[in-house]
Amino acid sequence: MHRTVQFMPILVIVCAATAALGVFASHDESSIEATFVGEKKCKKCHIKQHKTWRDTGHATAFDCLEGEDQNDPKCVKCHTTGYDMGGFASVEESGHLLNVQCEQCHGPGSIHTELMSKLKKEKVEKDKYPKEKQINRIPTGCTKCHNPHIKHAPVEKK
Repeated sequence: MHRTVQFMPILVIVCAATAALGVFASHDESSIEATFVGEKKCKKCHIKQHKTWRDTGHATAFDCLEGEDQNDPKCVKCHTTGYDMGGFASVEESGHLLNVQCEQCHGPGSIHTELMSKLKKEKVEKDKYPKEKQINRIPTGCTKCHNPHIKHAPVEKK
């Protein structure tokens, strides 16, 4: 009993501090799920990076899929953006996410584009941008598709 009494004030302090920090908050901005916006939205601010990307095989990755391959999950997961992560679903539903675009590595960009729009509208100086402006990166990176253990049909250059 004595140990429980000594422990109670500590437990009360920890719970109060946790609640004050918002750990138990049911909703905050960090819990908002970002969505995929597509390369045209990224291009508006990242013109130089977009030009570099356009000269890579990633920019035309979907073009090498023909017929049924364009609907085959084994193919589209590496030739589109955000497949099986809330991004590309089909050419009809999400054609703006064809090819391997920025968000395939950097993650869904909706929160980033909304925040940057707001900062620019409010004329916030670049050195005052919050750290949260950084877009998340998808941890699997290149190896999700560029993996020596994935069997792949030979690719013919067009």
